[in-house]
Amino acid sequence: MPQETPTVPFVPLAGLIEATDQHVQGLGYHPLYLRECRKIWRAFVRFAVQEAHHESLSEALVTQFLDSRGIAATLPTAALTSHQRVIRAAMRMLTACHLHGCYQPRRGTAQHVTLPPSFQRVVEAYETFCHAYRRCQPSTRRVCQRHLLQFLHFLDAQAVATCAAIEPRHLSAFVRSHIHVQPSTLATIVSHLRSFLRFLWLEQLIAEDLSPHVPTVRLARDARLPAVWRPEEVEALLAAVDRRSPKGKRDYAMLLLAGRLGLRVSDIVALRLEG
Repeated sequence: MPQETPTVPFVPLAGLIEATDQHVQGLGYHPLYLRECRKIWRAFVRFAVQEAHHESLSEALVTQFLDSRGIAATLPTAALTSHQRVIRAAMRMLTACHLHGCYQPRRGTAQHVTLPPSFQRVVEAYETFCHAYRRCQPSTRRVCQRHLLQFLHFLDAQAVATCAAIEPRHLSAFVRSHIHVQPSTLATIVSHLRSFLRFLWLEQLIAEDLSPHVPTVRLARDARLPAVWRPEEVEALLAAVDRRSPKGKRDYAMLLLAGRLGLRVSDIVALRLEG
């Protein structure tokens, strides 16, 4: 997927911080965490006035501010103190809202997003559809729901109140807001988004099938090479299992299914024997 350079309008820091604050309050963060973020944003405003003599956000200014707190861009998260991690996260929120008008949490915070009733009903209908008709495993449904919540929260932040108001430009902007994630993860998000849009079209909640308008994520053919065990390694693994106990017999059967039939772990776990 070619990366587009978004047009970034001039936004005074005070207005940007106020908009970001209102936006992230709906993401389920703890009030104490948000209070720390506000302190950091106020410190950034003071830094901007002192160092740059203006109150607008730029990538260079954010880098200077983080450097002044000992947070180099190349520094891994594990090397930061807890307070430095909050600083980096707070500035990531501010930058994302400046570029995309929305912040996409990197972890499970999106599960606590509060959606408008119209969107919430759609989420519930799609969850039923995935369970009853697509026969998705619970783990797949959880991942799909997380990506769906992110998309609908993004639409809400863009003042899109109903599914009927979704336009192709919203799809491009949503995908662009995830340029920080791994290509394989982005490909999964895009796949779930296409499935959801086809569902909306089938349910006549949108006037046309918008799934072809979702940007394509290109993955290198050798981006993820399959792991292959040699036959002698499989035999050695099977021979190491103690089959004298029920647990050993169960483990041996699971390894046979994986090694000889190529079943995935999720498929093996989902198997149920009927007497």
